[in-house]
Amino acid sequence: MAAARVTLTVTGGAIGGIHSGAVLNEAGDFSAGVADLTAQGMTLTGDAGGSDAVTITVPEIGEAYWSGVVAHILQDGDPRYVDGETHGLVVAQADQSTAIGTGRDNTNAIVSQNGAGSSTYAAGLCYKLTTGGYSDWYLPSKDELSKLYLNRSAIGMTANAWYWSSSEYAFSATDEAWGQVFPNGSQAAQLKSTALRVRAVRSF
Repeated sequence: MAAARVTLTVTGGAIGGIHSGAVLNEAGDFSAGVADLTAQGMTLTGDAGGSDAVTITVPEIGEAYWSGVVAHILQDGDPRYVDGETHGLVVAQADQSTAIGTGRDNTNAIVSQNGAGSSTYAAGLCYKLTTGGYSDWYLPSKDELSKLYLNRSAIGMTANAWYWSSSEYAFSATDEAWGQVFPNGSQAAQLKSTALRVRAVRSF
């Protein structure tokens, strides 16, 4: 089978190693290109089997994506930022619950301590969440939760409510963790026995 010759049209952002108008025309290049785009959090539409133009779309904040809504695009200085690639956070489209309570590692540590079989606490609730075919959701860290607040209108988190983060409050005993109130963005230590809202995120 002849290799596909496809002209790419880039919209909305940068793609590492690929530019608008590039042609993938060597055996295996097209399928490899698709895999690379997927890894960079991008979608490709068009006729991949012929010479039609194919449009690559970069996700934007507020856009439905990967069974959630894009809440933050990594910027220079953010952990995991890669120049020329698009990565970020997807937030679940609805609160998971009100429950007790860096991100994925925090969630895994909390679940390891408290047990993966329970959804009666904030991190466990996110850990057990499966929606849209994805099961790698986690309770956002203090800084990740702050990004959700900054983009609250675009992602529909406009309720007057406190939300849990997965970051423990380091200046007290182990019975407090960071929470954030969404009317004004303030973050403060909360007793883990307090019932706050929970919103899961996943990385792309």
